[in-house]
Amino acid sequence: MKENPNYPQKYEKFSDMGWRKLKIEKVSLYNNSPESLDEYIKLLHDGFTEMDRVSFDFIVKSMWLFRRFCYYGHRREKMATNNHVVDSAFSHFMRERAQVETKTYFGSYSSFLKIATYLTDFFPELDNGNPFTEKYEYPFKYMTLGCLTLVYKMDERLELLKHGDGQRMGYIDFLDYVLNYVGCYNEEHGKKYFLGNFKNSSAPFNIEKL
Repeated sequence: MKENPNYPQKYEKFSDMGWRKLKIEKVSLYNNSPESLDEYIKLLHDGFTEMDRVSFDFIVKSMWLFRRFCYYGHRREKMATNNHVVDSAFSHFMRERAQVETKTYFGSYSSFLKIATYLTDFFPELDNGNPFTEKYEYPFKYMTLGCLTLVYKMDERLELLKHGDGQRMGYIDFLDYVLNYVGCYNEEHGKKYFLGNFKNSSAPFNIEKL
């Protein structure tokens, strides 16, 4: 893969696809509150940006805690497919002792589970540290958690995210960029990725590997 891949725009942008085109002049606010559309947009953007940072911190701390659990000397290193006895014991431990259902946050299709796949890339020494006493900073300024879930199955995910962050892309710009990248990459190197059904997806579509 090219460093900082930046294919010329060739494929239709997601926001320009037929019925998806937004007629902003048709947007109004119930009871005229907030007072302006700009204020409404800012409240949404600021609120979700804060939620991204809080959620990321929660994911880091949760995964650190989960990976410390051992049963009969066997460590639980992954979210699933560990030793069956260990996974079962952990589930019972969380429900009976911690009084928590982990599937609420880290179920099979959850965004948190997808974000968790990045932690060994971002923090390779996480197991040797302690996120309750040390700060593990979110590594991007412009890439949201939505951007991470969009490309989490792609081999080039870190390069794509770094490029998007370097170009100060918002979510819709990154979405268009990745769509164009997938199409151009498949043309140049042979079909590697396809856009799967959006069912159970935390993005408008799933990017799957062939």
